[in-house]
Amino acid sequence: MSGVDPRSRPIFGRSAVQILFGRAGPERSPAGLNSPNEVTASAPAIFGLQSGVDAKGSTAPHLAEAVSPLIASERSHFRTELRAAREACARDAEAFDEILFAVERLGCRLLGKFGDLGKYEQTLTQLASGSAVPIVVHGSDVAPSVSFTQLFKAIREARNDALHQGAVARHLTARAVELAVILEDALVGGLDEVQHFMVKNPVTAEAWQTVAAIRQLMLANAFSYIPISWQGEWHLLSDFELATFLRRSEDRRAAMAQMLSAALAGAQALDLLPAPKCLPQAAVRDVIQQMDGGVPVLVVTAEPGHLLGIVSPADIL
Repeated sequence: MSGVDPRSRPIFGRSAVQILFGRAGPERSPAGLNSPNEVTASAPAIFGLQSGVDAKGSTAPHLAEAVSPLIASERSHFRTELRAAREACARDAEAFDEILFAVERLGCRLLGKFGDLGKYEQTLTQLASGSAVPIVVHGSDVAPSVSFTQLFKAIREARNDALHQGAVARHLTARAVELAVILEDALVGGLDEVQHFMVKNPVTAEAWQTVAAIRQLMLANAFSYIPISWQGEWHLLSDFELATFLRRSEDRRAAMAQMLSAALAGAQALDLLPAPKCLPQAAVRDVIQQMDGGVPVLVVTAEPGHLLGIVSPADIL
């Protein structure tokens, strides 16, 4: 019997791990399970499914007999999960597991049953074939379906590398981000309503808050704009306007201590932008036209203009 690891089958003459990582590692089942058949009581919660006890008394997830295609709201949900995972990786360069957990939940939904990451490869590759995103491997653009397969296998094989930290983990995170971007693009294929791209329940500023508190909100969340309801209408406060206001104030400490309502009514008042608005069913191609200079658009109800979400160019990129 050959001593060659069967998972290191060559792809274009080299294994996927050799191409992207330079080495291979053992594979791990999702969420720490030892095998696809070993579903613990906590596993259904991880995948967002209900669990129950079958006729033999064993714990098993309740799954439909036939797996239906993803509907629009599901596509939006899984895309949001992948984006949130990528944001976590931006904060922590070794947080690749955040993306892989999101990928596993998506794979479980597509396959219709629990399995390890390898079991989801076929359904995820099929989904990724709808993406127009190429990736670059050693300086060459590769067709999305081929590059996804190569990338997926490399990540799967390297996931449980013994090091799991430092340069190896950061490299794995970078590859996982590429994987997420491909899946995100595939998930939004065919979606054209802004409600599937918006950030729901956005952070807003209140008139009773101090300028310092609003400044802190914008800095902590890297906001360029923050919505505020003022005199019965939705407006946007920009980081540029807030910075200008503070710099032209003679007493910066006093300016920071003001309530926003006072700062809007003072002699050197803050200047708010009228917020462009749209309904959740609005077409993305139309909403883009409202984003003059990159200004985000507020998604509101028809009556009485309740704020549902906010969408920026980055959200529909």
